[in-house]
Amino acid sequence: MVRRQLLATLASVVVFSGSALTGVRAGTSRFMSPPAGTEPEPLAIPQDAATTAKARAWLDRVRLGRIDRTQLDPQISAILPDRMITGGAKLISGFGTPLVMYSFETRIAATGTAHYYRVKYARSTLTWILSQNPIGQVNGLTLRRRAHDTIYSAIVSGPGSF
Repeated sequence: MVRRQLLATLASVVVFSGSALTGVRAGTSRFMSPPAGTEPEPLAIPQDAATTAKARAWLDRVRLGRIDRTQLDPQISAILPDRMITGGAKLISGFGTPLVMYSFETRIAATGTAHYYRVKYARSTLTWILSQNPIGQVNGLTLRRRAHDTIYSAIVSGPGSF
């Protein structure tokens, strides 16, 4: 009896797993990250010039280590020590000046809005994420190579955050 129940359970798990692995290409499933450098580039989306200019200005501020704390959400200002600002400047300035920057995604959550930008440097292409609370204060700054490969991040987290 136990043996038949175990076989029936295994058969249903196999069926579920088999249906979950649709979309297999080049040895990966939709649940696995493709090898580095093989992800398609995201397409640009329309973004108002003021929002893009603000995102670029903040990327330059972090790269140069010149943060204007008056524009930060008080929560992020409190957790962002000066050594992280100077350390971030050293990391990010190593990439040089961005050659191209375009918006490719916007996400809205309870804590505000996050704008995602593709930033192309001479030897790297990265993602810059600028998050703002509902009143326009910056509550998140993230630069990453790809998801789960973050170079620099200072973000207010909690329920309803990104």
